[in-house]
Amino acid sequence: HAFTTSIRGLGLDTLRKGEAEIARLDELKSVMIGKLVREQRQMIEELWDKTNSTMAERESFNVYFNIQDDEQLTAGILVKHEEYVAMLKSKLEKMQPILDHIAKREAIIEERAELE
Repeated sequence: HAFTTSIRGLGLDTLRKGEAEIARLDELKSVMIGKLVREQRQMIEELWDKTNSTMAERESFNVYFNIQDDEQLTAGILVKHEEYVAMLKSKLEKMQPILDHIAKREAIIEERAELE
């Protein structure tokens, strides 16, 4: 908002202000991408646990998951994480009825063991 209120016409000063605003937004984007990727990674780990993903399944995403340097985290890497989360959520959705039956069975077995 400060940028839009500070411009008057299309002079050299406006171009400098525009370039400064782009630089500011690029820096903000790079800071936020690291945070957003880490949030996606936390969600991925939770979904791996919920879907009982094998080590091989988990390792298949290591090429993106193991990037730790924030300088290497790009919008493209964020998109890969978001797509992977969507795939895991879809897998969990398909598995949920079976997981619900397993949980119900486990509860019945536990209840039976308490009664014995």
